[in-house]
Amino acid sequence: MYKKEVYSIGEASEFANVSHWEFSQLLKKYKIHVNYDTEEFEHDLKMIFWK
Repeated sequence: MYKKEVYSIGEASEFANVSHWEFSQLLKKYKIHVNYDTEEFEHDLKMIFWK
């Protein structure tokens, strides 16, 4: 569902009952592209007070 962009990485990792880090490693293992756009990047920057 993550690959089809139905779930976000957070939703998918929660569904799989693994941490975000573990889910990211699974994506890498199975050569699944990480969906991460500019809007998500800007949100992350705000969350760590870079903006």
